[in-house]
Amino acid sequence: YNTCGVSPTASNVITVVVGNGSVAGTMSSAQTICSGTSPQDLTLTGYTGTIQWQSSINNSAFNNINGATAAVLTSAQMGALTTNTYYRAVVKSGSCTEANSTSVLITISPVPSLASVSQPAAACAGSPARMKLTGLLPGSTSTITYSIDGVAQTPITGIAADASGEGFFETAVLTAANNGKTLRVISVTTTSATPNCTSTVNRDVTLNVNAYSVGGTV
Repeated sequence: YNTCGVSPTASNVITVVVGNGSVAGTMSSAQTICSGTSPQDLTLTGYTGTIQWQSSINNSAFNNINGATAAVLTSAQMGALTTNTYYRAVVKSGSCTEANSTSVLITISPVPSLASVSQPAAACAGSPARMKLTGLLPGSTSTITYSIDGVAQTPITGIAADASGEGFFETAVLTAANNGKTLRVISVTTTSATPNCTSTVNRDVTLNVNAYSVGGTV
């Protein structure tokens, strides 16, 4: 009996289970890639709960990526990108409130372009030809590979494009035999940005080479 004169009665025992809260974890670092290529895998570490990966082009409106529920978001799941894209993981532990990881930005570098190659003026045999390029990325610096009559030449580095995308380079020394032959710009690689993106362009021009001047006999 207690002091109130009533027999004590045992109440039901209630067990309170406290689950671990959702922990967003730590995301992989940002990347910069060439347009049309896929990022490297993204990894989430130190998280608590189940994962749902999401993507966004504005870091505001995110959409779920179908089937992306593992700690690693694979390159294949992200696919080839042409637009800057943000990724994040939404982590949920049991009935606890979701936790969003910090978003990571995949920045897209444009691939180089080339509209045309031309020879503004005839070259003299024994000298290089000055070639004009149009349609380069404005303000970029590039390396090109090229061939003459199907024979690969030494790549040309440090080609600076102006604000309109025009640039110039000099060929190897030409001979009269090069007249009428095809010069082909095979590829352009942008070296003024990281990563160095490359495009195969295959732009042709017919070379104009004047023969050596011969003084003759008086």
